[in-house]
Amino acid sequence: MKKVFLLFVLVILQSCIPIHTAKRIPSYEISDAENTKNTYVDLSTYTFQYEGEYHNFRNIIRRFFDLQDDVNVYNFETEALIEGRKVKVYISEDSDVDRYINLLGFLIHQNDDDNNETQREKEDRERREEASEKSRAIKYLNIQIMDQDGSDLLADDGLLKTIAIQKLKQFQRKINNDE
Repeated sequence: MKKVFLLFVLVILQSCIPIHTAKRIPSYEISDAENTKNTYVDLSTYTFQYEGEYHNFRNIIRRFFDLQDDVNVYNFETEALIEGRKVKVYISEDSDVDRYINLLGFLIHQNDDDNNETQREKEDRERREEASEKSRAIKYLNIQIMDQDGSDLLADDGLLKTIAIQKLKQFQRKINNDE
């Protein structure tokens, strides 16, 4: 009987079982064109975790890449990345969240008929849950670079790739408020 009780307590304490863990990127990663998703074009992608707010990053992109106000910050040409060489830059946003199964909810479940929650209270609760999920989201920025010839700048090892990565690291520090 003690073993059953102990098992029951352990299940209650471990009631949230992870079913999906969002990827954590401590620095950055470069994905091949075949392994990229949620991007504009089929190019290799420099991806990093974005810790700021999306409403701030447009202004930071404009300042860092020397862009005019009328330029689309998701798709632009610049010489600020590699001095003296115009490249096309594609930036996309992505996010993911950790997901869990809450076993405690199954054990202490109230029938909707027994619940005195009004429609407004239910909508308020759903909005709070949605806001909570957004605040727990792991956000990513994906950056792709194409040179003037239409080649994938991050695909081949070389001096231009090295220069671009160094500049992207500076951008990453700037946008994540490390600088």
